This record gives sequence, structure tokens and C-alpha cells, in this order.
Amino acid sequence: MNSSDDLSRYQTAIEQNATVDDAIQYARDVVESKIVAGKLLVKACQRFLNDLEHGEKRGIKFSRNKAVRALNFFPVFCCHIKGELKGQPIVLEPWQAFIVVQTFGFFKKNKKGKWVRRFRWIYIEVARKNGKSTLISGIALYMLAFDGEGGAEVWCAAVDKDQAKIVWDAAAAMIELSPALREILKITRSKNLVELPSNYSKFQPLSRDTKKMDGLNVHCGILDEVHAHPTREVFDLVKDGMSSRLQPLLAMITTAGVNKQGICYEQRKYVADVLSDESDTENDAYLGVVFALDEDDDPYDEEAWPKANPCLGVSKDLDALEQNAELAKVSGAARINFLIKDLNRWVDGGIRWIEIAKWRACQGDFPPEVYDLPCWLGVDLSIKGDVTALVKLFRGDGVWYVETEFYYPKESLAFLPDEHKPLFKKWADEGHLNIMPGYMIDLDKIEERIVELYSSLNIIEVCVDPWKAHQLNFRLAQQDIDALEVGQTVKNFTEVIETIDGFIDSKLIVHDGNPVMDWMMGNIEVSIDRNDNVFPRKANDDRNNKIDGGTALFTAGHRAFIGGGEVTEEPEIVLL
Repeated sequence: MNSSDDLSRYQTAIEQNATVDDAIQYARDVVESKIVAGKLLVKACQRFLNDLEHGEKRGIKFSRNKAVRALNFFPVFCCHIKGELKGQPIVLEPWQAFIVVQTFGFFKKNKKGKWVRRFRWIYIEVARKNGKSTLISGIALYMLAFDGEGGAEVWCAAVDKDQAKIVWDAAAAMIELSPALREILKITRSKNLVELPSNYSKFQPLSRDTKKMDGLNVHCGILDEVHAHPTREVFDLVKDGMSSRLQPLLAMITTAGVNKQGICYEQRKYVADVLSDESDTENDAYLGVVFALDEDDDPYDEEAWPKANPCLGVSKDLDALEQNAELAKVSGAARINFLIKDLNRWVDGGIRWIEIAKWRACQGDFPPEVYDLPCWLGVDLSIKGDVTALVKLFRGDGVWYVETEFYYPKESLAFLPDEHKPLFKKWADEGHLNIMPGYMIDLDKIEERIVELYSSLNIIEVCVDPWKAHQLNFRLAQQDIDALEVGQTVKNFTEVIETIDGFIDSKLIVHDGNPVMDWMMGNIEVSIDRNDNVFPRKANDDRNNKIDGGTALFTAGHRAFIGGGEVTEEPEIVLL
């Protein structure tokens, strides 16, 4: 491509790029309900319009030239780094311009009487695949090289190296694909370092395990996926490092999460207070923009989806969103992922994994030859005050059969919650729950039962959670029974949970209808991490909501479906 073509391409991108007027019109359209928006975004837009009209009365000045300069930086210097648009100039959408214009266009005098940027803090919360990484990478590069700050330090901070490098890697790729940025910036990938040599400025990732965490002199701090920060440690370090700069910026960008006790949800609540007409909280230095469904919105109502997805139909594919919604209706793991990642809805720790009616619908009769089928025995062992579960998972012809056994110490019955005592008694009377004498599970009896099952069934593997089971494993080994340890970890359980979820929905699992197992399966919630992994937990974090049968099933299923034992014939099933 010749220089004339380059010039034409960039000129076209600038003409297509959202302008200051586009940002203002976007705010008006949101306030006037011409754009579908959540309540917090409506308030943020009204605040912007009020500040444009009345800001000077409070000492706030708007510089259109500074806002235009920041907007034009994106199409002139930044480009897409992935997909079919790779290498093409970035053209901002009106909602992105709405943020950039405010961040770099508003000014206010500091206590020394000098005009400085008004906003020192920005909090952006939006569903995934809406261009937030593109936006925040561009802001980082602008603050590094075009903000006029001598010796600027730009840090992308997270709790671990991999997360901290996501924005840095995206920015580095932009530099490599941009002839203009390549001329002025130097990348040293071995050191994860971008430098502006002419101004002694630098841009690096930062995590808790970085050696030089203290003594930061932060001009711009980028906190990506703040919901994943378990503590406020990194947040505070970056914030405290801004104190000696004239007009620093702490930019937080995230999707929703599950930790409502963490720094991210704390900032979200603060944004709500700043924007609320009923709150006394005022902070002219804090910009908060939240794209989210409102609490009373139906998550499966497509008309509400644009509230969390301002790039729906642009970078966010509607067809993919519709597919995720359909999966969410039948899968607990998919549902929590859909709510958080696609709709930017905060979830209280976890949500119910499956609809118990679907599990109960899988109850059925076993074929006469079931005990000759390959079997994986899952063991979830308890010692005191908990249920020990043995789950036999038989592989049939395209169907899996689940048979369960449960054991509980007699003296622990007295310590059950009052609502559980009649249930346990009923289950014991009906033979669904085996009550053992004493305060503790009799390991000798459990060992005898496992040996009996091993000798009478076609057991491929005995699958045991290593926690609390070392003694049992040793004793089984003395009888030439190898107990395979399967840790109850995210790595081991994510895929098996999703697989069993699909089997239940497709009725590829048939179980014995044990009411103890029914109760436990209904107690299972799933939580999700930043990598979309899922893990089971007790409903409402209540230790009395037992899930031992479910974890024993996951333990056996991990080997049967994924790890696999040595079996003569391959199972004729499709993992969903």
C-alpha cells in the first residue's frame, strides 16, 4: 500500500470516527429513551449533559479541542489486532466516544489554581465482546505518549501476570501494527516493556508477584477485569502511587462477577451513589459508566440485551448471544456464564446448577445386565458430621446409569438443623441412608463395602477425593485395589460438570431415584471464575446443604468421561 493509500485510509477512518457531537447526541438519545439503556447509564448520560450546560457554575470547563484530540488518536494511531479487521484503523462507536470525550475533555482547577483534567478515576462496566479491551488499550497508549507527561509511568495492574499482560499485549500489538507508533515507541517483549525514549516514559504490566510493587509513580493505572481482584491490595498500590502526579488517571474496566465483598463491587456501589439523585455523595473527579440490565429485567428478553451490550450487532454478535441464551435455559454452568459475561449481571456467589425437575425426570429402570457394565466408583468421604457418598457410574450403550449409597454417623443426627432431622430419619427408615453407630464414619465398614463392590462389579477405577482419604487409599492398596485420586479442583470439575449437565438435559443419564441424591443435586450451585471455569458449591454457602453425592458423581465422571480408564470398547456417546 502506498503513502497515498495510507493517507486516504486514515482520512476515511477519521471521518467515520465518532465525534464530540456524536457523544453528546448519544447521551441525549439515552436520556430520551431512543437508545435502550439501563438506569445507571441514563443517570451517567444526564450527568454529562448537565455538566456541559451548567458545569462552569461549579468551576468545570469543557475543552472541545482536547476531546477531539483524544478521539482522533484512535483512528490515526490505533488499529485492530485480531480478526478480519486486523491492521485497520480503530473507529470509535458513540458510546466509546461518550467515555473518551468526558475523560479528556473536562477540566477543573486544582488547589494551586492550575487547570487539570477533571476526572482522575474512571469505572467502566460492560459485558464482554463490546470493545472494552480496545478502548482501554488505546487510553493506555494515549496516556503514555500523547498526554505531555514527562517520565510517564503507565501500569496495567492485575492480581497475576497473565491477567496483567492482556491489555499490555493488546497495546504492544497495536504498536507493532501501527507505522506511526512504531516510529516513536520501543517494545522490549523480554521485559514486557514499552518505552517512549524521547520522554523517558514507560508502560508495563504489574501484578502482586512483581518485585517492585512499592514506590510506584503512576501517571496512568489500568485495572482490567477488576471483578477478579480478591482483595484491594493492587488497587490501593496503584491509587497511592498517583499522589505525586499532576493529573493522573486510574482507569478500571470490568465485567460483572460474583464477589460482592470485593473492591470491584465496592466501586460499582460508589458509582451508583455518585449518580443517585437521592444520595449526598458527590465526586467531580470520578467518572462511572455502567452498561447493565436493571434488576427487574428478564434476562431472556432480547429487547433488554442492548443495555449491557452497546456494541450489539457491531463487535458483539446477536446470533451468538441468542445461542448462549438458549444454552443458559438448560444448563446451570451456561446460565451463570450468560448472566455475568453476556448480560453483565452480578450474581451472589453462584446460581443453582440444574433444575431439580430435570434430574428427577432422569429416574428410570436399569437393564438386567447393568452390574456387568464397566463401572467407575466415585467416593466422597467424610469423617464426622457429614455424609459419605458412594456413586456407581455404569457405562451402557449410549446411556450412563447412576446408583448411589449414603452413610451418616448416628450421633451427628442430633446436630442437624431442625428442618433436616425428619428428612434424614425418613431416608434412613426407607433404606436410602445408612446410619452408622457413633460420632464418626466407620472407615472399616466403608473399606469393606468398597472391597465388596470391587469384587462383585466390573469396576474400572475407584475414584477418590484425596482430601481425608489417605488412610483409606493406603488400606485399599494393601488389598490390591488402586484408588485413583481425583482432586476436587476447577481443572478437574469444569468439563465434567458441563458434560453431566448436557447428559441430564438429553436424558443420557438414568439414576436410581434415591431422594438423598435428589436433595443433594438440588443443593448444588456453580460459581464461575474469570476464565469461565465452573465449580460446585453448597447453595447459599450453607454447610448444611450437603452436595456429597454430586461431588462423588463428578469425581467418577471426571475419569469415566474425560480421564478414562482402560476399557476394551469405546463408549458410543457424544459429549455435549
